[in-house]
Amino acid sequence: MDIAAGGETGVLFAMANRSEIKVLAATRESRLGGSAILVRKGSPIRDLAQLKGKTIALPYYTHQHYQLAVALKRAGLSWHDVKVVNLDTAAGSAALNGKHADAFVVWDPNTAIAQTQQHARVLKPLKPVIDPPGMLYAPSAALDDPSKKAALRDLTRRVIRANAWVNKHPEEWAKSISRLSGIPLAAARLQVSRSRSMYEPVDKPTVAAWQKEVDYFKDLGQIPSAPVVKDSVQWDFAPVVEKAAAASDAGQGGR
Repeated sequence: MDIAAGGETGVLFAMANRSEIKVLAATRESRLGGSAILVRKGSPIRDLAQLKGKTIALPYYTHQHYQLAVALKRAGLSWHDVKVVNLDTAAGSAALNGKHADAFVVWDPNTAIAQTQQHARVLKPLKPVIDPPGMLYAPSAALDDPSKKAALRDLTRRVIRANAWVNKHPEEWAKSISRLSGIPLAAARLQVSRSRSMYEPVDKPTVAAWQKEVDYFKDLGQIPSAPVVKDSVQWDFAPVVEKAAAASDAGQGGR
């Protein structure tokens, strides 16, 4: 694997476990998104305080892992006031529907599928709680190779252009998601309607947000030590990202 994009939490956990990773760009969601705490249709749970003593299904080491931890704290609950079960998205959905979990923490398209197919209810959207940017990242070894680094620069530009196309063609993108992922078109349309992500250069405030997150998990005792995030940023990609993002916004190619 030479490049990937996704939530920052898993990457931060990997850094804490000494994986050699470099962050090329940040990704930011400008709309509400589908990150949420879900409960079953008809559930009596109406606020986060009512989760005390309840079982929550959560895929660990995800963006939502951090969002849930902060949401619980703001509701006056600790991580130990609830029973958090580490389940992947399919198992978490089954646990919620089968009444083996009282809540399910997840993201789109899984949230949209649960809402449109199982009529799950959003107890709490998580973007307003806390929402550090995601990451476009690569193994350090790939960036140590001059030819691969040049290819990664080019691919970063292409990723940003493709993302700009997605933002400008929501219906076509929803149909593509439905076709390629095999999910109902209604769920894909719901996902697209509340998402508009953007790539941007990594800057000091973004690094500070990531550092705050990894320090938080260290304080929770979920990682042994907190890495220095700024040391894992490929700072010379910032001009590449900035130029490509500006060109894409202007409808140009961005070389």
